[in-house]
Amino acid sequence: MKLSDYLNQQERGGKAAFARKIGAHTSDLSDWIAGERPIPVRYCAAIEQASGGEVTRKDCRPNDWQVYWPELKNAPLTSDEAALATCEEVSHG
Repeated sequence: MKLSDYLNQQERGGKAAFARKIGAHTSDLSDWIAGERPIPVRYCAAIEQASGGEVTRKDCRPNDWQVYWPELKNAPLTSDEAALATCEEVSHG
């Protein structure tokens, strides 16, 4: 799940509370959600933990997670990855 989707599901004030929970500034969180800056690697595990696993490290860094966490290669697909795989099978099948 994208971080923005997760935070949209939270109660009002959830973004500020989440930022405090992971040790980040709310303005940084806003930049990450807007896509203005990628989520720094050092926050990805904290995001995964604070979201109860709903936003994974793979979700935080979809283009380069395997560089930082190669052990996740054999982990189950996230819902976004499963949906993408299904779309690719339909378009190629």
